[in-house]
Amino acid sequence: MKAEDFIAGAVTMPLKLPVLAKMDRINDLSRVVGAVNTITVTTDKKLVVCNTDAAGIRDVLEELSKTGRNVPGMVIGAGGASRAAIYALLGYLDCSAVYLVNRDPEKTKQVVAEMVASGFADAKQTIIVVESVEQAKTSEAPLYVVGCIPNNTPATEGERTARAVADNLFRTERPGGFLDMSVVVSAPSRGWVTIDGIEVLGLQLLEQWRLWLGPKVPLPAHAARQLMRDLAIGSASLNV
Repeated sequence: MKAEDFIAGAVTMPLKLPVLAKMDRINDLSRVVGAVNTITVTTDKKLVVCNTDAAGIRDVLEELSKTGRNVPGMVIGAGGASRAAIYALLGYLDCSAVYLVNRDPEKTKQVVAEMVASGFADAKQTIIVVESVEQAKTSEAPLYVVGCIPNNTPATEGERTARAVADNLFRTERPGGFLDMSVVVSAPSRGWVTIDGIEVLGLQLLEQWRLWLGPKVPLPAHAARQLMRDLAIGSASLNV
């Protein structure tokens, strides 16, 4: 990466953390999300690491619905992808709050604590951990939802509770947009528009190219996204 002809890079596992030691700067979004996937090079040859996952999630949800601002959103799961989803909902899409639903309450609270510690504005007030069906039933319905949990049948009490909580937040009176990163729950049967996570991958890749080439360079967005869909459909290892 220190070579004179190095101009950009995309980072994937298992290098997303080790690469940080080689960077000159980490942008603020990456600090909040806690993950990186893009390297850019400044005019003075400094290496800057960024994250485009949150932008990909934002763009997919905006395609599903334009009316999710100033109402709650929801994230199911508390793994690595959940932080990018929370950032997209609060930082980009102006949701009034984010409901965080997960099988492990302690891990869920850890995500909130880490995002507060990172300096993410109002995270303590706007990320609401929903732990019971009763709490879900009395909460305002979300309009944007991102699912970040494996496509498995709930096996533990915590998993069954989390699924029941999420199901009770998918309201038929105000169906919205559900971005399914890796799970299928009750959204389609309740009138929600559902889109799978391969769309996020395509859009975050386009965001990477905008960072590398500049926002004014035309990109074959439609063709690139269709190619991603075709590759996903032909792969038995992807959940589509």
